[in-house]
Amino acid sequence: MKIGKGAIIGLIGGLLGLVGVFLPWVTASALGVTISVPGACLAGIGNIDVGGIPIPCSTAASGEGSIYVYGILAFSILGLIFVLLGKRVTAILALVFGLLDVILAGVAMARLASLLPAAAGASLGYGIILCIVGGILLLLGSVLAMGDAKKAMMAPAPMMAPPPMPPPP
Repeated sequence: MKIGKGAIIGLIGGLLGLVGVFLPWVTASALGVTISVPGACLAGIGNIDVGGIPIPCSTAASGEGSIYVYGILAFSILGLIFVLLGKRVTAILALVFGLLDVILAGVAMARLASLLPAAAGASLGYGIILCIVGGILLLLGSVLAMGDAKKAMMAPAPMMAPPPMPPPP
């Protein structure tokens, strides 16, 4: 099975979406201490980095933040699996998952950006941006994978050798 350009780009996009969840979505600096909060911490997974000291996130964290985190994780995983299957229908599903990934990451970024002016010295981290870039690459890869699947369907079937002739009587 040959992996096309679309599948490779979709795979990279899905992996970026996965990795972005565990990287800082919000960073803040106050009194010489930098605090980094990964996106996974919104769902109670991982650690908050406070000046190099990891502090576990609360396992009771739930609600709106966990919807974004689990949604991005699920859509990234499903999108990269479906884009690798190499069929037109699965590439269309990967396109939908990539679009949902971009939407969820964009809404999460907008929600976080609306909360940041209240906190002095806080800014968006690179993890949420990586999730958006991953979703866009998943979208692009799935479109290219649809084209690759169409080319594979249009390719002529290999010629088969004629059946052997029976020996003369």
